[in-house]
Amino acid sequence: AASDVYKRQIYIVLEVKSLLRDSRLNIQEIAILTNFPSQSTLNRFFRQRTGMTLSQYRKHIFST
Repeated sequence: AASDVYKRQIYIVLEVKSLLRDSRLNIQEIAILTNFPSQSTLNRFFRQRTGMTLSQYRKHIFST
């Protein structure tokens, strides 16, 4: 069902946000851990759902 897909996408966004808080992981490692085929695919997925790139989000959380 569509709601299941939406819930899965929300879960993935939350997982990626959590991984971005770990400054030891680079974006490529996060893409691998979350089963994305590439860093650019993960970045596009994340930006479409949050309005921020992965780097922007990481910079935001470490600047606050």
